Amino acid sequence: MKKTQKIWIVIRKYGNTQFLVFLLIAVCLWYMNKLSAVYTDQIKVSVDIIGADPTIEADDNPYFNLTLKVRASGFALLQNRLFSYPPKIDIPLGDLTWSKKENEAYSVLYIPSLERALASRLNSAFDLLSVTDTEITAYIDKYTSKTVPVKPNIVLDLKGQYMQVGDVFVQPATLTISGKESDLAGIEALTTKSKIIRSPDRDAVGVLEIEPLEGVVIPERSIRYKIELEQYTEQVCMLPVQVFSAHDSALLAVDEYTIIPDSVRIVCNVSKSNFNKFSVKDAIAGVIYRPSGGENRYEVCVDIRHKGVDLVSVAPIYVTVLKNE
Repeated sequence: MKKTQKIWIVIRKYGNTQFLVFLLIAVCLWYMNKLSAVYTDQIKVSVDIIGADPTIEADDNPYFNLTLKVRASGFALLQNRLFSYPPKIDIPLGDLTWSKKENEAYSVLYIPSLERALASRLNSAFDLLSVTDTEITAYIDKYTSKTVPVKPNIVLDLKGQYMQVGDVFVQPATLTISGKESDLAGIEALTTKSKIIRSPDRDAVGVLEIEPLEGVVIPERSIRYKIELEQYTEQVCMLPVQVFSAHDSALLAVDEYTIIPDSVRIVCNVSKSNFNKFSVKDAIAGVIYRPSGGENRYEVCVDIRHKGVDLVSVAPIYVTVLKNE
């Protein structure tokens, strides 16, 4: 305290007011000139990884406190040290490159990808030179989405002269689900809770709840379905047996083979609305020929390409195919 008083006494006794003012201005200009120069220094930032899992709270997202080597003016560095806490930078998970460490559950962040992401988001007053951290690890899983079909779990207990016409109509037929990449990897379709419809005598219409999946976000809780039902009439017809190559499924020439018997009797249930539309041209009976020099007995397969027709029986089931010499 006494030293400070002595200094002020000397300044008042020998100092010139104008000289002191100019001295103060000169010191300020010198300091401002120093602050305008560019320096290399280190600053701290907090990085939040966005999109790791949108279902968790924002504060629970993976984050890192990093030290960055930057080039900036003295003004920017002074302001960062005196008036700012470590700035928070949000980086989407998809902008970073991760790799699994061998025999470990956590992932390793590829530092150059972090530097590229930071360079475009850092305050423009700073030029990023590098991230001082040599390795950053985290227990993290990529969050993604995929579109999968919805499969209704319905059992029709049909009785009487009613049959299902066509496939089950589902709305929506597909849904885009979201979750961790590891959780979605094995999901090929969504299923509904089971429903048994007994002895329906009209179109079956209703709502089915979708089975929930742990850790997976499903945008809908239920789907609507419709099953068209019609009364049917039994129809019997004869179909010629055709021979197809096992190699490329091509139809082989009839005159090259002898088929015993050369036709089969099929029994079908045909819905009333399709009874006058269905003909033998809408069905194919054939065998897949594999020349092995052994067994010449082949099972007959029937393909019916017509809506509202169900195959009931085929007779005979097996035919003999002999190649003509």
